Amino acid sequence: MRWIIASTNSVPEATGTGKVNGELGPWLARQGDHVEVTTAPPYYPQEDVQEPYSASRYETEQLDGVVVHRVHSAELGHRGAQRGRIPLKPVLRRVS
Repeated sequence: MRWIIASTNSVPEATGTGKVNGELGPWLARQGDHVEVTTAPPYYPQEDVQEPYSASRYETEQLDGVVVHRVHSAELGHRGAQRGRIPLKPVLRRVS
C-alpha cells in the first residue's frame, strides 16, 4: 500500500504528534508499504526551527524508509511557531 501522512509535526520531534508520526511512518514502511510524509521543519517543543532545517527552504529526505517532504508552514513565524493561526490536524491517507 501507499500512504501519505500530512501533519505540521513529525520526526525528529520527541513529543506529541511529532513522536506518533515519527513512529507510525517507519512502522508502515517496515510492513512493506510506501510512506511519504509532508510536514513542516521541526520546531516543537523548542519553538524555533531546529538545525540543520530551515523555515524557508523546501527539503526532501529519507528517514527510516520514509520519504519526508519538509515544506514552509504558515504556523512558523520569523521567531518560531505562532500557535493558533491555522488549525491543522494530522491526516493519514491510503492512496492505493
